[in-house]
Amino acid sequence: MESRIIKAIIIVFCICLPLTANSIDRDTVMQIAKSYADHKWTCTSANTKASCSSSYTSDYTPGTYTGVPYDWGGYKTLAEFDSEIKQGYGAGSHSKDGVLWCTTGVDCSGYVSKCWQEKRYTTSNISEISYVIDKNSVKKGDIFNKAGSHVVLFSHFDSGGKPIFYEASGSASKVRLNTTGGWSFLSGYTARRYKNITESSAQSNCPVIINIPSLPYQDTRNTENSFCKQFNYYSCASSTNESGAEYLYKFEIKQRGELQASVTSGTGVDIDIHLLTEPSPNKCIIRNDKSFKVKLEPGVYYIAADTFVGSTGVVYDGTYTLNLNFVPENLSDAGYSDTGINTQKEVVKGIVYEDKGSGEADMSVRLKGAKVTVAETSETRFADSTNALFQFSLLPGVYTLKGEYTGYESANRRCEVLSGIENWCSVGLKKADVGDIITITSFPFTDTRNTKNSGRDTFNYYSCAPTKGEKGPEYVYKVTFSQSGTVTVTVTDGVGVDIDVHLLKNLDPNTCITRADTSFSSAVSPATYYIVADTFSDSSGKEYPGEYTIKVTFSK
Repeated sequence: MESRIIKAIIIVFCICLPLTANSIDRDTVMQIAKSYADHKWTCTSANTKASCSSSYTSDYTPGTYTGVPYDWGGYKTLAEFDSEIKQGYGAGSHSKDGVLWCTTGVDCSGYVSKCWQEKRYTTSNISEISYVIDKNSVKKGDIFNKAGSHVVLFSHFDSGGKPIFYEASGSASKVRLNTTGGWSFLSGYTARRYKNITESSAQSNCPVIINIPSLPYQDTRNTENSFCKQFNYYSCASSTNESGAEYLYKFEIKQRGELQASVTSGTGVDIDIHLLTEPSPNKCIIRNDKSFKVKLEPGVYYIAADTFVGSTGVVYDGTYTLNLNFVPENLSDAGYSDTGINTQKEVVKGIVYEDKGSGEADMSVRLKGAKVTVAETSETRFADSTNALFQFSLLPGVYTLKGEYTGYESANRRCEVLSGIENWCSVGLKKADVGDIITITSFPFTDTRNTKNSGRDTFNYYSCAPTKGEKGPEYVYKVTFSQSGTVTVTVTDGVGVDIDVHLLKNLDPNTCITRADTSFSSAVSPATYYIVADTFSDSSGKEYPGEYTIKVTFSK
């Protein structure tokens, strides 16, 4: 009875406390999440083993890394992690190792608990401090949880509506931003929201909309004075970081015509302008860091003047001047037919480049030979061998261009094709995350995984079987042979699952030596090879992901 009375008193006391006692705003959650993913640290030989476990071997070898290691049961601050690494604790661990006191890092739920600044919760009891929400209503700082399995922290949706999220990943052995997993990765997960998360008093009033009474229009402001930081990535440039403060403008046009927009700012300031059909970054038509011209139909539109953030986290906020002008269109001279439809095609040019995190601000690495496809017309071009340039002829309108290149994540770019101007729409591709590579250290080797849980979906076709579609997610294994011999690879899967295995000379599907849907044997020399367990896709595009078991043996 006494215990029940004490519990009742505690419950009443807690209810009387303000909700904000442990509250945290979304921006703070995301800053913590990013700090773990971006954290640089150095592994020494001492960190490759653990003093409390003779069987332990770290996934890491001596070197410098980015991203806090995945550690089964781990719940460490960055300061604690740095200190323990210096003390020689093991770098990360997995469930097979058990919970070890002498290793350091974070696991998936420990990471989310730290981001929310909560005590240690697991995927099984995190429901005690969160509640279920619709998956389409998630905001940054919410989670997707699969009780007893895994939890991830939602960041944003990309231009195609795919969820991007942070996670402490066991398969990647670290905290990372997962940009490839998407909805298939989150199958079986439940969207949840932390009970004490806030938008912050200022953010809850955002966006603040400035009404434009008439065009032409000019306005000068300083984004350092804006408290709104809700629009971080825009659908028309999903890889460009605009997580600084923004101002949002609203205007209406009564007739078809051309909007002319420009922005100017001083040294050390980078304010970009975006045209939206609704007050949402997912409704972006066109953007530029200096100016753009666009044909518009009558309606209500929005201009977002947003602060660019560089790949190193530098925020380029400051004073800017926005200029808007509108020129009504004379339809008889605009290339329109008498039905009101424009029948004159326009040239669209672009460059395929390696996106290093700063978007078009750094296009120094050109991806020559990259494939670009227009989703709406199925037209395909390959970037040329000189400047990685491609070109299409398209009717005015909005199109989705998909870029693909071996060793890089495919990406979509929404482009507005306008009449009477030179249209540019370059596509940036990020290097594929090689953190998912599993290293084979001894034979025989056996591993069981589920490709539905893989964050990698990079290889779609292989040179050893170019007509076989392997468009589903895959796992990659790395193996180094010290002498010549024969490697045998066997894969088994279940009903409705089709996982094929491939042997590569390099991490490139164009270097495929052999493949099979069940088993193959191949002669190998002393060198490093890659084995890929990839999900088969049939002629209709249907994928067959699921659980598989791979066995690798080697004989002299």
